[in-house]
Amino acid sequence: MGALPPSAQALTLVREAKGLTQRELAMAAGVSQAVLSKAEGGLAGLGPRVGQVAEALGCPASVLVDGFPLVGAPVTCLHHRRRTSQVNAKAQKRVQALVQLTRVSVKAMVTAAGETPQVDQLVASRPLLGGPAEAAVAVRRRFGLGEGPIGDAMGVVERTGTVVVMRSLAAGGQDAVSSWAGDADTPLVLVSTGLPVDRQRFTVLHELGHLLLHTLPDEGQELEAHRFAAELLMPASAAVRDLAGLSISDLRRLAGLKETWGLSIAALIQRALDVECISQDQFRQMRIRLTRLGWHRAEPVTLPEEQPTRLAGYVAAARRRGFTDEQLAEAAQMTLPKFRSATWLSGASEEGLVHD
Repeated sequence: MGALPPSAQALTLVREAKGLTQRELAMAAGVSQAVLSKAEGGLAGLGPRVGQVAEALGCPASVLVDGFPLVGAPVTCLHHRRRTSQVNAKAQKRVQALVQLTRVSVKAMVTAAGETPQVDQLVASRPLLGGPAEAAVAVRRRFGLGEGPIGDAMGVVERTGTVVVMRSLAAGGQDAVSSWAGDADTPLVLVSTGLPVDRQRFTVLHELGHLLLHTLPDEGQELEAHRFAAELLMPASAAVRDLAGLSISDLRRLAGLKETWGLSIAALIQRALDVECISQDQFRQMRIRLTRLGWHRAEPVTLPEEQPTRLAGYVAAARRRGFTDEQLAEAAQMTLPKFRSATWLSGASEEGLVHD
């Protein structure tokens, strides 16, 4: 059997991105599941029902008629940052579909801005970076970060040419996902909205670790990305200095270090173990203390919010070139209301976008 027509691929992709089964979409659109099954199988189009289905999916009807280019890395090249390894197949498909759809929109904005992907040489030379610690040192050296705290982790990631997009991944345990298809492509990181800032900072740098160190997913890569993010946020030399003599009663001290370094208290305890400032037994006792205090769910100390800006910059540049929001929404394969309310354009509010 040949490749499915673009309209069939688009229907499946948008449905999965919405997290809907065929049955659920059929009920929402007021059509039979058999109609959707045939359309997704390439056996028949949606015909006069295309408007109903598009409205239920919140996408332009043209997408379900003409399809769109499926750009970027295949789903096997995605790297995931999860709180748990148990994410069901439906949730995985949703995230994979969201990455593909986001790539379509990002590429459209880059093109409308009249630019080509500019990937920093650090990312382009990733096979030469060595292990996680060496890569973290290279990032600090490349961007002149010195040995102190990183004030804007999101900004560091975007300085590599990566586009960070905030979207509701709506998959239990899924914090972020990243992919990059090569030099002619834009590295992409999707970060789930609603994360505590300390977790968001660690997560976005975790994904940068994947982009710098890994090509195809493999065992052991999550630990490497963790080590990269921890070393980048708090270099070993600083960790040894600031965490020396740490004890189970030092919670106030840890709260102060969280505010300084932008690392969660849980991550600081892990860092103390990594650099041998505490023993395994002390580590376990501290983790138990966090659980008893309820800090494993919500820690004290609120860090300043961080927002991505690269995608917003592309949108602003496209508008300066004369593109209207209607044209940009069409290029991004989105409805105008969705384009204008999209949190993934967070940094573009000053350009007149309306937000949720």
